[in-house]
Amino acid sequence: MLPSPPAASGSRKSRPVLLVAALAAVGLFGCTPNPSSQSAGPASSSSDGTSSFGAYLAGTAAAAAGDFGVAAHYLERALSDDPQNVELLRETFTVETGEGNIPRSLDLARRLIAVEPDFTVADMVLAVEDIKAGRLDAGDKRLAALPATGLNNLLVPLSRAWIAAGQKNKDAAIEFMKPLSTVSAFQTLYNLHLGLMMDLIGDQQEAQARFDAMFNADSQPPFRVIELVGNYYERHGQADRARQLYNDFQTHNPDNVLLSVAFQRLTSGTIPHASVASLRDGLAEAIFDIAFIVQHERPGDQLALVYNRVALSLKPDFPMGEMLLADILETANREKEAIAIYQQVSPDSPFRWSARLRAAGAEDAAGETDRAVAELQQMSVEAPERADALAELGDILRSHERFAEAAVAYDTAISRLPKIEKRDWPLLFNRAIAFERNHQIPQAVADLEHTLQLQPDEPYVLNYLGYVWVEKGINLPRARQMIEKAVTLKPNDGSIVDSLGWACYQQGQFKDAVRFLERAAELRPHDPTINDHLGDAYWQVGRHAEAHTQWQRALSFDADPPLRAAIAHKLESGATKPKSAEQHL
Repeated sequence: MLPSPPAASGSRKSRPVLLVAALAAVGLFGCTPNPSSQSAGPASSSSDGTSSFGAYLAGTAAAAAGDFGVAAHYLERALSDDPQNVELLRETFTVETGEGNIPRSLDLARRLIAVEPDFTVADMVLAVEDIKAGRLDAGDKRLAALPATGLNNLLVPLSRAWIAAGQKNKDAAIEFMKPLSTVSAFQTLYNLHLGLMMDLIGDQQEAQARFDAMFNADSQPPFRVIELVGNYYERHGQADRARQLYNDFQTHNPDNVLLSVAFQRLTSGTIPHASVASLRDGLAEAIFDIAFIVQHERPGDQLALVYNRVALSLKPDFPMGEMLLADILETANREKEAIAIYQQVSPDSPFRWSARLRAAGAEDAAGETDRAVAELQQMSVEAPERADALAELGDILRSHERFAEAAVAYDTAISRLPKIEKRDWPLLFNRAIAFERNHQIPQAVADLEHTLQLQPDEPYVLNYLGYVWVEKGINLPRARQMIEKAVTLKPNDGSIVDSLGWACYQQGQFKDAVRFLERAAELRPHDPTINDHLGDAYWQVGRHAEAHTQWQRALSFDADPPLRAAIAHKLESGATKPKSAEQHL
């Protein structure tokens, strides 16, 4: 069957990330507290007569839905009636921190550690407050006392090293960072932060050595690394090296606009301020990195939100932190709040274009599709050389089954490409989908064949073209070969396995069709098309009662009107043999 593949243009869900780390290497998530694992919550009544337990349930439900603002309101009400309830304290602290209510978070953190001294996030918030107030020894002592479990395996070495760097204690900073030096997954993180620490301390030789070691291990690091190290080069009289670093990144990411401000500086000879100019800046970077890692592993997780809010409390003017905050809110289905964050990004920021693209996607998700479409159309006019706004526009229009308009958007986007290269295959594939759904089959086939020239082993493209041919009853041997290859690449994708079963069906190989379609139905038991196909196959092998059962199952799911009409006819008269099968029997 034809699946609905994710939008592949790269704009809607691309993230300006620092690194992707293999967390299992140090068991970073081994001991994250689970707020819902203890008591059942408060049972008293609130002062206004509303059940405190009801407020607790409303608060936890809102938190589970990602609406921390509402959650904080209800949990605070419940906590006022049951101030000693540890679970309630923990949950209220988490949502207040996640909302960025740091003063209230600090009060709750102090109450929490009095009864639960090993609650890491509360200690982190208090340690950060100590550091902000200049109580570095107190903050370091609090961090040193944390157990070596979970995220502490990253938080503690980074934070204590930054405190040492803030005190200009080079040897202590290096010593605190040692646990990260032995973990291969964290080599970029280790070298980057140690280099930034040495820069802050004033040891430029050691800073340069750390950055060199990082680039030797990773020749194509992500944007944040390029931005931070390029800033270092620009400030230390190495403009040519900065330019080479930026050019190399741009070569591998030609559509990226994030370095536009850096290139402008180099052209004008302007020397930038240090990206990490203080202990607070460095600690914010470290906690941001942890927030990003959590978000990467568990998108929308409240712990990512908590860590990111703490990072922003240290460094409010932190565009990367703002972008991550909006991303976390968006993946938690808090689109309107995410849009507000995206819209706050300064017009002078290199993130402004990306923020506008992301805001448009969030507006569509929030039901403001017309506004999203208008914004993307305006962006396409503002930057007539760029294809990304039109690609995003096509994705949105296609998701709303406005296939003819989507095809036009993709067509215009593709016309703006100087040359169609391998990296452009998703745009061709998306246009092919729009063409096929708009019944422009020759154009769809041409795009799919072109896509396979660029990306010959992409299973979804193999499946799509193969299924189009199967549905038309043409090129069946080649179609089957392509789908078989797709199944080899994606053996547990029910849509692709269904395509193989349907190819067998169209060739009259009904027993094989039953075998593959039964497997597809196991993988996607609630898919109406797969159940309908299985019913057809059962009918052709004489299992008529089971065919009726499968057709009825298909009707019980969200089948579209044409499919429902076809099934109704088959329930009356049975399934006819496919015309294409006659050539193969």
